[in-house]
Amino acid sequence: MGTAAEQLEKATREELVQAFLSAVNSVEERDRKIEAQAEKIEALQHQLSQLQKMIFGARSEKSRMLYPDHPTLFDVPASEEEQAVETEEVVIQRTKAVEPKGKPARKELARHLPRRKQVIEPEDLPEGAEFIGEKVTEVLEYAPAKLWVRRIVRPTYRLADGTIATAELPDRWKDRSQAGASVVAQVTTAKFCDHLPTYRQVQMFAREGYQLSESTLNQWVMGVGERLVPLYLAMKKAVLAQCYLQADETTIRVLPEKGRNKKNLKSGTHLGYFWVYRSPALNLPIFDYQPGRGQECPKAVLREFAGVLQTDGYQAYDGVAREAGGRIELAGCWAHARRKFVEAESSDPKAAAVILRGIGLLYAVEKHIRQTEASPEEVVRLRARARTLLNRARPKLEALLMDLRPKKPLRQALDYTLKRWDKLLLYTERPDLDIDNNAIENTIRPVAVGRKNYLFAGSHESAEIIAQLYSFMAACKIHGVNPSEWLADVLVRIPGTKPSQYPELFPSNWTLAVDRYEGLSEEFFLDDVATESAEGAE
Repeated sequence: MGTAAEQLEKATREELVQAFLSAVNSVEERDRKIEAQAEKIEALQHQLSQLQKMIFGARSEKSRMLYPDHPTLFDVPASEEEQAVETEEVVIQRTKAVEPKGKPARKELARHLPRRKQVIEPEDLPEGAEFIGEKVTEVLEYAPAKLWVRRIVRPTYRLADGTIATAELPDRWKDRSQAGASVVAQVTTAKFCDHLPTYRQVQMFAREGYQLSESTLNQWVMGVGERLVPLYLAMKKAVLAQCYLQADETTIRVLPEKGRNKKNLKSGTHLGYFWVYRSPALNLPIFDYQPGRGQECPKAVLREFAGVLQTDGYQAYDGVAREAGGRIELAGCWAHARRKFVEAESSDPKAAAVILRGIGLLYAVEKHIRQTEASPEEVVRLRARARTLLNRARPKLEALLMDLRPKKPLRQALDYTLKRWDKLLLYTERPDLDIDNNAIENTIRPVAVGRKNYLFAGSHESAEIIAQLYSFMAACKIHGVNPSEWLADVLVRIPGTKPSQYPELFPSNWTLAVDRYEGLSEEFFLDDVATESAEGAE
């Protein structure tokens, strides 16, 4: 076997060509591998950046501050015809109140809180001292919540005709239950508003000297949900009757049924979903539990709905709209589109920043509309200007998309936005639509906190009850209603309420009924009653 030089001299022309082509192919293959590895490294770096941001960084997705000398998505020259149209410049400035330096003033304690007076007289006060005034100091104190027993006494009388007269028992949330409506309302509120699992509440009751089992509290909660089923169905019907809804979904772990196939289960639980629908007109949300995330879930709920459905772009809603045959029109969410560009900012900071500042202009218009309480006609006019700017920007976005590699985060963000372009522009055509789905995301957020505490629902039936209770808790929060007071009142009133009057009990329309504890005596204990009886016998 000779040297490489000798082999080269003996090689034929065809062998040299084949060797050359082989070397070229080898280099090209190596370049492709390097490029693929570079893309993978970039994607992994992007994922690492997002994870670090989730753990350590700020989570705000609000638009960047807009400066007149910074480029934006809408830096496209206007046509001569549009330049001739008179335009209005909207300037939004953020101002911060400047407080004078010095000793800060102490805020007055809330006037609606009850006061208990404590009078402290000077020691060794001589006789004949003249009272000339008093100094008052108010201190906020706390008394732990107490369990107490309502002792309902109904005197029984024999009338002249021999019949017996006894007053009827007042309405209760559940017959033959020793728990009053206020107790079960507090337990339910603590679980779904304050995210306290029932086992923690058992410990809290124990500290107050009353032993309750976890199963008892769970029965109370389920009983509350079952009691409110008619009201939930009425509120669900009212929400779905609107012509504009927002929709989103979130997960909940559910214990599987006995003997259930565990092929698709994780850690012994089934992954179910809360599908949430919100009516901006009524400002009411509805949680609907479904075992899965397929399009058959919203399809069953929205089978009679007709109007605009605003979503985050999940494909299941596209299938629902297609099968609705024009009955449902989908609107996009700019908050989700903006989020994609925020995530892409770490890999393409300059281009992403330009687009984010452009989206910021859209939100600046919406902020101006809210602050000025613009009329529907004014909203249409302002949003028409935003639509014009968006249509000008679209060719630039499409051109930028073609210049990026497929796996680039910025390309994925552009692809997400351009595929939903018409849906994202729909809000600019109607004054009653919102620019995004943020309101319904805020409604769902407490679920994420709650499931970290109680971990899972005991069954699919329990998950359905939980969905109903979350609907009411979210509605109470939106309308500034104390959920514990609302529950305690509605649980007692609902049996005597006609279905046509159910809307009066919705948290958006509810007013507290008369005091159901009227006529209660001062606090006493059974030991005191026994002592008094003994003294009377003497």
